[in-house]
Amino acid sequence: MKLKISKQESGIYYHGSPFQLEYLKENCDFTPYKEVAVAFGSKPISLSVNDDIISFNGSVFTVYLYQIDEDIKYNVDFFDRPNSSFEKGYELRAKRNIKLKLIEIIDEIV
Repeated sequence: MKLKISKQESGIYYHGSPFQLEYLKENCDFTPYKEVAVAFGSKPISLSVNDDIISFNGSVFTVYLYQIDEDIKYNVDFFDRPNSSFEKGYELRAKRNIKLKLIEIIDEIV
């Protein structure tokens, strides 16, 4: 599967999951890129980003896409994920539980 990564909107963050959630737990990851969240939420066996295209082979077919539903601050509520294989800013890690809002249920990724 391949998705074109859309332009990042400042201050808006996403989390994709195969589960229904109310909170992103401390030490869990999220991203400012909607398509990256969808890819991670599909629990891929492999994933790569090249020229703003994310390629992945998801093992889950329903992804719940969430948006962070509270104001958060870098180095206070979250930080860059250590040892990420992606460019800085793609993967962020929560320092505490953070409220989520369900924005979309994706049953098919094309």
